[in-house]
Amino acid sequence: RPIASTTKLMTALLTLERAKLSDVYTAADYQPSPAESQIGLERGERMSVRDLMRGLLVESANDAAVTLAEGVSGSRKAFVLRTNHFFRTTVDRPSVRLTTGNHPRTFDNRNTLVRNTSWVNGVKSGHTSQAGYVLVGSGLRNHIQLVSAVLGTPSVAARDAATKTLLEKNFQKFQRITTPATRGVGG
Repeated sequence: RPIASTTKLMTALLTLERAKLSDVYTAADYQPSPAESQIGLERGERMSVRDLMRGLLVESANDAAVTLAEGVSGSRKAFVLRTNHFFRTTVDRPSVRLTTGNHPRTFDNRNTLVRNTSWVNGVKSGHTSQAGYVLVGSGLRNHIQLVSAVLGTPSVAARDAATKTLLEKNFQKFQRITTPATRGVGG
């Protein structure tokens, strides 16, 4: 169930939470391919968040999405939730212990792959009768971090199997390339 540019809804939400519509950002250094949706931002062009959001939400513009991400967080990498240390370490725990409140509480991670598969390191499960069993999963192998989304499975076992298959098949499609400019830089 590909979700295509609906991922831009999260870009819009994070932008609306962190920026004012009147803020002005400089176009990101981004070269979209001719087939990508874009608003045709030119290098160095300055545009309001209001107009960038309109381009993002109506035209589904990738150049607007990258400019918003960099404007809100300083870089594309910083914009991605997976880079937040607290978030990253919390979703990678087999269980958590809550120590404040009236009494301590301990909960096992409902993402059973985190507990049972060493290279799986997150992210979040969900379930409703309409949605079925859902898992946004993530895994790390050979310094390559992948994120997957599995929707509408009939059971936890089916959800986990689909997630592992999706991640394992796609690890084979990527390789880490180190260039002189990035050598020694983490992540």
